[in-house]
Amino acid sequence: MVRDELFLDHEAPGYHPECPERLSAILGALDASPLGPRIRAFPARPATVAELERAHDGGYVRRALEVLSEGSGHFDPDTYFSPGSRAAALGAAGGCLDAAGALLRGEVGTVFGIVRPPGHHATRRAAMGFCIFNNIAVTTAGLLAAGLERVLIFDFDVHHGNGTQDIFWKDPRVLFVSCHLWPHYPGSGLPMEVGEGPGRGYTINVPFPHGTGNAEYRAVFEDLVEPLAQRFEPQAVLVSAGYDGHRDDPLGGLELDEDGYRMMGGRLRQIADRHAAGRLMFFLEGGYNLRALASSVVATLEGATEGAAAAEAVAPVPASEQHPRAREILGATVAVARQFWPGM
Repeated sequence: MVRDELFLDHEAPGYHPECPERLSAILGALDASPLGPRIRAFPARPATVAELERAHDGGYVRRALEVLSEGSGHFDPDTYFSPGSRAAALGAAGGCLDAAGALLRGEVGTVFGIVRPPGHHATRRAAMGFCIFNNIAVTTAGLLAAGLERVLIFDFDVHHGNGTQDIFWKDPRVLFVSCHLWPHYPGSGLPMEVGEGPGRGYTINVPFPHGTGNAEYRAVFEDLVEPLAQRFEPQAVLVSAGYDGHRDDPLGGLELDEDGYRMMGGRLRQIADRHAAGRLMFFLEGGYNLRALASSVVATLEGATEGAAAAEAVAPVPASEQHPRAREILGATVAVARQFWPGM
């Protein structure tokens, strides 16, 4: 686990849903759980400019660091920074890179970056959506620089991971799969968004409607994610883990619960074990109901520990009894994916 007190120093001047209490709630729940004694902590470590530039435009990195040195303010109306934000943003990216290195060396089998600020909305050239540097993209780029050739990124945040999509839009070494609420911020993530040039077919989006829940997310794995992984054969599985898809989240609109997150943790563990030498890493993104956030992170890690047993935490539901619009959208996305991945 990547954890460090400095992530608590990224603070908004007034109320903001992306607040230090999010981490306090998660860490308290993990420390009190049976997982607590088994967790190895990786501290923050400032990412270097060169490490950030593997995923971000160099001009953006320089401008962002200059802005962060100013003390307090906003990159955009949603994305604040405070005197502690520079160290937190650099430490989140660097700490995750160090943990990924341990994963690559086989020292750990599962990693969770309990970091702030989150990252998946940060594009190659801009901060947005509470995000300054794209932690999962910087880490993925680091793994590719270390010699990996295929990385699967799965994003289950309620918001589309537009920044991650932007950064790897043309890169066939990264298969990016996002399941998210639509219409919703940031307004991207439709099935026809599939990548460009050599990366065409390596971006897959499932824009689910309001009310989609556990059964439909199980179907996503069975109909889409697992068949794609079988064909792509990733060497590492990285996950943008946002918990604003929980039914109790104030910024959401989906109907996931702890069983759904436990199921996803179990199925992602199975994918990592089958194809990626067990390499599985989660990155904290959204989630703004503190109780639901904390319990769902614990459920995800329990699922990633239990594997096959947790994969069945959500019972199968006949397609005829699932959300009809969600089934239609999943079918459309599978049809698009089959154009690039024959035999699915």
